[in-house]
Amino acid sequence: MKALISLLALAIGAIGAGSAGAQDFPSRPVRIIVPLSAGSAFDILARAIGTRFQERTGQAVVIENRVGGNMSVAANACKSAPDDGYTICIFTQNIILNPLLYAKLTYDPFKDLTPVALVAFQQQVLIASKSLPVSNFDELVKYSKENPGKLNYASIGAGSDSHLILEWMRVVSGGNWTHVPFNGSPQALLAISGGDVHLLLTTAGNVLQQISSGEFKAIAMRGERRSFLLPEVPTFAEIGLPPLQARSWAGFLAPAGVPPAIVAKLSAEIRAIIAEPDFQERFMRKVALEPAGLNASEFKLFLAADQAAWAPLIQSSGVELK
Repeated sequence: MKALISLLALAIGAIGAGSAGAQDFPSRPVRIIVPLSAGSAFDILARAIGTRFQERTGQAVVIENRVGGNMSVAANACKSAPDDGYTICIFTQNIILNPLLYAKLTYDPFKDLTPVALVAFQQQVLIASKSLPVSNFDELVKYSKENPGKLNYASIGAGSDSHLILEWMRVVSGGNWTHVPFNGSPQALLAISGGDVHLLLTTAGNVLQQISSGEFKAIAMRGERRSFLLPEVPTFAEIGLPPLQARSWAGFLAPAGVPPAIVAKLSAEIRAIIAEPDFQERFMRKVALEPAGLNASEFKLFLAADQAAWAPLIQSSGVELK
């Protein structure tokens, strides 16, 4: 009985210590690990959130880009960081897709990482180079069939949504195009701008100016409704593609073991930032990011549901990475 009482006292003491630590958190600089290259949409978002976090808390925020391995480099860095809340990591859906794509991984996103907050959904557009003699999806598929092996498309990396979605589109439409992976959005955009590739699925905010100028052709918007940024561009559903439940998003996770009270404080700060109308206008809506704002427990449920939504798409696309 005394042993049980001692254990209960220790547990209560640990909870109390965690709560006390959360009251003073943060008391030193916070690091944000970004798995994407500098200048990408979510790198810019992470930096903007970091700036507001610093303004709100008075503590510096350090951005660390850890690119490579389809986010595995960043995931392992996040997993190995101290579980004190002073390292948080912004990830996209790839963090939960990798277990479906790779036979061996050095991390488990559901065991090694702790959800903090889901911050944004992407509005993505399929674009074609101006040299491609097509103006809509039907013409694209027809042209690809008449010119087998001629068309290719860029992605921001093997296993990314820009890879998986184009493979899924190829399978369900009967199109004919070949994958050319790049190491991030800036490189992929340079490739299609230079005529090295013909197609790219990207965040709409990355290419609004080029679409407006005629440098790129907007073929279709991914999503259930048209974007207010590109209202003339049809959705995937409108061009005849099957329903697509899988989402592309960005959210913050932390190393497993961060005290719940600190996770809750981090989550509240981040969600408060993205709820600011001025922040949404300057750093989200203009670049085709939709605010999400799920808290830690909601984000945890979302991760499991979204992985389940991506699984049949990956299976039908036939993509498998080693």
